Order: sequence, then structure tokens, then C-alpha cells
Amino acid sequence: MRNNEMKRRSRWLSLLLVAILVISMLVPVTAFADDGYHNYTIVFHANRPGRGYWSGESDKYVADYTYTYEDYSSDETITLSYPYAEESLSPAGYAEYYDGYSFNGYAKAASGAVITTPDEDGDLREIACSNLTPDGTTHLYAQWKKTSYVVTYDAGKQGYFFGGRYDDKTGTYVRQKYQKDCESYHMDNSAADRLCEPWPIRVYSPAQYAFDGWYFDAAFKSAVPDAGFTVTKDVTLYAKYIDKAAVSKSQSEGAAAKAAATSYYNKAAKAAKKLKVTGTKASAAGKKKANVKWKANKKANGYQIQYSLKKNFKNAKTVNVKGAKKKIRKLKGMKKGKTYYIRIRTYQNVLGVNNTKVPVYGKWSKKMKVKVK
Repeated sequence: MRNNEMKRRSRWLSLLLVAILVISMLVPVTAFADDGYHNYTIVFHANRPGRGYWSGESDKYVADYTYTYEDYSSDETITLSYPYAEESLSPAGYAEYYDGYSFNGYAKAASGAVITTPDEDGDLREIACSNLTPDGTTHLYAQWKKTSYVVTYDAGKQGYFFGGRYDDKTGTYVRQKYQKDCESYHMDNSAADRLCEPWPIRVYSPAQYAFDGWYFDAAFKSAVPDAGFTVTKDVTLYAKYIDKAAVSKSQSEGAAAKAAATSYYNKAAKAAKKLKVTGTKASAAGKKKANVKWKANKKANGYQIQYSLKKNFKNAKTVNVKGAKKKIRKLKGMKKGKTYYIRIRTYQNVLGVNNTKVPVYGKWSKKMKVKVK
């Protein structure tokens, strides 16, 4: 019986050993030799025309660049490569590869959230290894922000342009869009310097046209301040010119017209000042009232009456009466029992130098006296 028990135990032990062997074959053995250091392969994408990385392998700038950072632990940070401006990567040339944008860090998508932090120079190109795939590949896309703007100077007249550029192919000066490095204009969100005048290149008619300032619009309604302005977007400025011949003619015509208007006014005013009022009479007209009568003057446009308690008309009150045909006016609000002095004159509306009519007064009538009841 003891032999049977031993055989049974031996059989179970054999089965257990077989099971352990099978399990060890199915389940991989974990290696515990990891020292915590990994290699990180990054594919850099410049993500903007005219930007790229220097590739030592191909001996040129490339828009997409792959590099492996070896033996970094997961708690370390890596200083990443920086994308540079390169004209060879710009189909449109200089204007495209230097377009006013600056590097603003890396993201894991073409338009994604920036995951890099500033380095000692303030550039967003430090990245934690925890954001990368250990012993694998991570794609990073450069992000860009607008930091400077293009100011285009449109000189308008042929042969005039502010800071033209010489074109070797055509042998002439051509208009140019200035970028951030323009010496005569700040482009970095600071207050701009005062603008200079355009200068002649191929003379159009310098004796005829004179520069008259820069404007924000081609209709010349919004002038650029002499002190300059803060650049916050791409902008085109338009040069305004004065046709000196036309201005001279206009000034001559204007001077002649002004002289004629002045002559007309002086002559008409002189005649208006000579107008008189005749047939004047003043009388009491009930309590605290008085009537003033006169003969109408058909050349007048109206009359002006003054009345005062003083013979010299100090602190006099004035009443205007419109219409040449009027010949009587009742004065009210006078003091009971007081003697008033009254006078009257014409006025005529004469066309002035500025093409507006102004009243010109005639001579005062004889002084009248009335005692108010």
C-alpha cells in the first residue's frame, strides 16, 4: 500500500514539473537588467516654408530632419534642435522665408499644443523625456507666431519710391516690400519712426509733383502721423503728391476770386453804412410802453432800435426788426415814470469774402426822448 502511495505522489510530481515547463515556455521571462536609460528618436518638422534644419548627412538644409538622442533617463530633459530660416527652402524667395514669424516651441501635431519649455535663452526647445517614446520615434512639429509685419510703401508716381531695390536682371530700381530689418522703420510692435520722403529714381516730372505725405488709404483720407505709428498688422502706405502747376493755378484763381469778393464787399458795405432812417417819432403807449415810428427804407433788410435811461445809451437794450417795409415797433417792459432815450438805424445783409452774408449797419437816427406812463 505504501508503494502505491509513493507511485501516486511521483506521478503528481511529474505532472507538476511538466506543467511548470509548459508555463515557462508560454510566458516570456522578464529581463530585470534595464538600467533606466533609453534612446529617443525624434522626427523634426519645420512646419513652415523657408524654415529647416541643417543635415550633416545630406550637407544641406532640410524641412524634415530625424535625430536620435541616446542614453537619456525618463526623468531628464533634452534641448532640441532649432529650425532656421533658409532661402533655399523657399520657392518664393526672400519674402517667403523671412515672413515675420518666429519659432514658438514644438507640438505633437502640425497645429497642436506646445509641449516644450524655455531654455536658458528663453527659446521654447526644452522637452521632458516623459513626453517622448522611449526606444521609439516621436514626431514634433515647430509652432510659429507672428512677431513682425510687412510695411509696403506704395510710391504711386513712376520714378518715386521710398528705399527702392536695384534689380540686376532689368537694370532698374523696383518697388520693394520691406521686412523687419528695414533701417527706416520699426516692425516689432514698437512705435514706428517718422517716415521719410520717397526719393526720385527714374525722374517722372520732379518739377511738377511734390511729395505731400504718407496715407493709410489710396483715397488719401487717413494720413500717417508725422511721429509714426505702432505696427500691429501688415499694412500698405500710399504716397500723396501735389501737382504744383495745378496748385499754383488754383492759388492764383483763389487769390483773384478773393480779391474780387473783397472788392465787392467793401463797395457794398460802404453803401450800406450810408443808409439813414428818417421820419422818426417816439411816444408813450400805455403803461410801461412806448411806440417808435419811422419811414421805411427799401434798401434796408431790417432795422435796429436801442433805448436807454442814459443819454449816452449806456446799458441800452437792443431790438432788431426784420423787413424793409416795417415802420413801427412797440417797446415793452419799460419803467413807469421814467424818461427814455431812443434811436434807430438800418442794417443791410452784405455778401462777405467767405461767401456768407453779414449785417452792415447804417447811421443812427436823431436821438428821441419819451416819458413812460
